[in-house]
Amino acid sequence: MTPAADRDHSKRARGAQRGFSLLEAMAAVALIAVAFLPFLALQSRLSETALAIDRAERIVVAKKSALAFLRVINPAARPQGSEQAGEAILTWNASPAGPERPALDSGGGENRFVVQIYRIDARLVFVDGQESRFTVDALGWRTVRPAGEAL
Repeated sequence: MTPAADRDHSKRARGAQRGFSLLEAMAAVALIAVAFLPFLALQSRLSETALAIDRAERIVVAKKSALAFLRVINPAARPQGSEQAGEAILTWNASPAGPERPALDSGGGENRFVVQIYRIDARLVFVDGQESRFTVDALGWRTVRPAGEAL
């Protein structure tokens, strides 16, 4: 072989060895794809967890709103009803959970009210159909004598 032909052959041999073949590139892509599968599963799990946290937070906010509302109503005067509570509709039904007792004034004497413990069964219904139920006890009262009337 002549020196010029030897150089051409040597250049072609080096050129054929540079870079990756198509098969090597495909194998590398397949290996990277398999390595990223656990990350995709993790991403899916994180998305599901974020949605569950969002749902739980909506329920907590609606329950706080419902409890604040139920704290100010008089279950003896309004034993059942329905109101908006955050992103949900609150419905409740109160029933007596103990006997009526006379309310006492600061001196220990009876005043013009009677009080009674009520059990309130509450239900929150969200626009997506999700539902949450809870029970709370509250004090109800009613007037038995007009103001200023003697015992």
